[in-house]
Amino acid sequence: MLNIIAKFHKIQVQDGVKVWYREAGSAENPTILLLHGFPTSSNMFRNLIPLLSTHFLVIAPDLPGFGFTETPDNYMFSFDTLSESVGYFLGALRIKKCCIYIFDYGSPVGFRLALKHPSKITGIITQNGNAYEEGLDDRFWGPLKKYWKSYQNDPVFIEALVSYVRDPANVISQYHDGVADIESVDPAGYTLDIALIQRSGQTDIQVK
Repeated sequence: MLNIIAKFHKIQVQDGVKVWYREAGSAENPTILLLHGFPTSSNMFRNLIPLLSTHFLVIAPDLPGFGFTETPDNYMFSFDTLSESVGYFLGALRIKKCCIYIFDYGSPVGFRLALKHPSKITGIITQNGNAYEEGLDDRFWGPLKKYWKSYQNDPVFIEALVSYVRDPANVISQYHDGVADIESVDPAGYTLDIALIQRSGQTDIQVK
């Protein structure tokens, strides 16, 4: 049985930006950076980290806007700024090279990081990490594509999007959809996600 003890830290990487992260493994091993997706945080990797940490130094941050990472009121949420913050985060930890594991929202962050600092990225492991427009299936993404182009000022559409983000059922569906036996899914993960995403100001961050 694995006896891996993860450590939990918070480090300031920019003015007002304090990144909360999980760390496990030996600094003598190669580093792997885990970038999570919506609607969760580094908590999604809690079971994966002990498995990887026998071979890697594992670093799993909460992206700005998620989990326990702190941002100032004037933080401009976009994939560009999230990628910039992760770059500063790696610099603060003095990580010169790493492999990245990208998932969902973590994917555009990780791809931007690799494009900006290609010499620092030793490999990319992608899960649900789309890099092509063809991957944005209109069955799900169609209305959002219209929102990106012209709906930003439509209060009806914005209200529908806000309702989607705040509805706990849509968070739970991220865990249950496609699972044959939902009793095999630990409810602690989505319960934490629901609590964090319903904090004051979180809906505005996600709708942006």
